Amino acid sequence: MMGFPSADDENTVATFQQELTNLTKQLVPDPRLDVLSAQLTRTGQGWELIGETTVPAARDAVSKLAASLVKNEAFKAHVRLLPDPSLDAAKTAGLIRVSVAPMRREPRHAAEMVDQVTMGVPVSVLKQERNWSFVRTPYRYLGWVESAMVAPKRSDGWDEPSLSWFVDSVGTVWTTPDMQQPVSDIVLGCIVRKLEAKGEWTAVELPDGRRGIVRTATLKSFSGAPRQVQPSQVAALASRLKGIPYLWGGNSTKGFDCSGFTQTVFRMTGLQLPRDADQQSAVGKKVDPGLDFENVRAGDLLFFGKERATHVAISLGGARFIHSSTDVHVNSLKKSDPDFDEGRFRSLLHIMRVIE
Repeated sequence: MMGFPSADDENTVATFQQELTNLTKQLVPDPRLDVLSAQLTRTGQGWELIGETTVPAARDAVSKLAASLVKNEAFKAHVRLLPDPSLDAAKTAGLIRVSVAPMRREPRHAAEMVDQVTMGVPVSVLKQERNWSFVRTPYRYLGWVESAMVAPKRSDGWDEPSLSWFVDSVGTVWTTPDMQQPVSDIVLGCIVRKLEAKGEWTAVELPDGRRGIVRTATLKSFSGAPRQVQPSQVAALASRLKGIPYLWGGNSTKGFDCSGFTQTVFRMTGLQLPRDADQQSAVGKKVDPGLDFENVRAGDLLFFGKERATHVAISLGGARFIHSSTDVHVNSLKKSDPDFDEGRFRSLLHIMRVIE
């Protein structure tokens, strides 16, 4: 039988944990985008290292660290590089099949929602646990979604020329034009395959093969290629979303947090931003607002907080901005305006121009 760990063993484990923290800061600076976890334990036969990471260099570094600490004692390393090698290769690429898939910090419904992913968006499946899949979005954000919400990525014509965005705020995919039998709800940013247009209605296919019809006017041809973003389009779409309630982790027209709102607006007008406010604050170039915000253009991003950005808004030009806080609404940084927001005025950190 194994005895209690010796003082030397405890020191070894403590040193490993301390050095692992340093390695993580260096190799995985943003845990929202990458993973590194590992545990070193004493076994009856020596030492064992168990862990996982999304960064190949981190796997090598943590194994080397553990080996250096246990010196010449027996040592086994099992640091898994994600995607999980045991996953069927066909299951590591998927498409969200429901209108809005909640992404959670842990694989359980009661866990914090950190993001939402809309229908048709491709995700990489890194591992699975019970009925949950740990996925990475196109903007590299990580989280857990229910496995049943992910359809296998398709190779039967599911490609850009045949795909369309849904561009209305909310809607329904119907079985027939009499609108009696729904196939699915659908929201801004969902991606479907366009089949055939017949006047007011267009037949579409969803990522999991379900078919139905939507109003032709609610579809816009999809393209993954970069486009020139127009400030007027950003301001117009942002204004059209006024009144949608605030939702922590929300990234759809069912509810937005502040950075989910800005990310959705820019994604739909041609620019993919990072997910969170502090990440978005590093994009573009800083703007000197001027004495009366005369240098601020529509589409610039305003960041608020103390030492780091914790809130983001979209400029409508000058002192006026639109943001998600309680709901999506407009405020001003000009004291003489009736919708002046003193709290935001005092907490303004900087303004970034992301549209050239």
